[in-house]
Amino acid sequence: MKFSKQFMVTIFVVLLFSGCTSAQSSVPLEVPTDTSQSTQVEPSPTALITEPSTAKITLTWETGIREIFEQQCSECHSSTPSGGFSITSYTKILQGSNLGPVIIPGNPEESHLFYKLTFGGNHPGYLSKDQTDMVWEWVSSGALEYE
Repeated sequence: MKFSKQFMVTIFVVLLFSGCTSAQSSVPLEVPTDTSQSTQVEPSPTALITEPSTAKITLTWETGIREIFEQQCSECHSSTPSGGFSITSYTKILQGSNLGPVIIPGNPEESHLFYKLTFGGNHPGYLSKDQTDMVWEWVSSGALEYE
C-alpha cells in the first residue's frame, strides 16, 4: 500500500500535536485516507485540555475573607465584641473598634488590624501567614464586600 506525501505529512502533524495541551480547537481534524475521499477524525481528548487559568480571583469579604475572620476571631469579636470590634458583618468590620477604624481599604500599612496581628500587644489571636497575606491583599485591593 502506497501513501501520498500529503497524507504522511498530515498524519505526522496530527500525531505531533495530538498530545499538545494548549490546543483549544474542538473542530474535527480532516485526515485524507486517499485522494478520492476524506474522513472526519475526532481530536484526541488530550487535545481539548487547556492550561489551568492563571487569572487571580479577586478576594472579597464574601469570597473567603469573612470565613477567615469567623474561624479565627469570632470567639472574641462577635456577640459581645472585644474592644468594640465586631466581625459579624462587613459593615461592622469597616466601622472599626472603640479606637477608630481597624481596616482602611486600599491602605493595609495604616490599618490597625495588621499592627494588632503583627505585634499583638495583649491581643491573643493570630492569623496564619497565608491568612494574613490574603487579608493584606484584600485590604490592599480596596476591602471589597463582593465583586
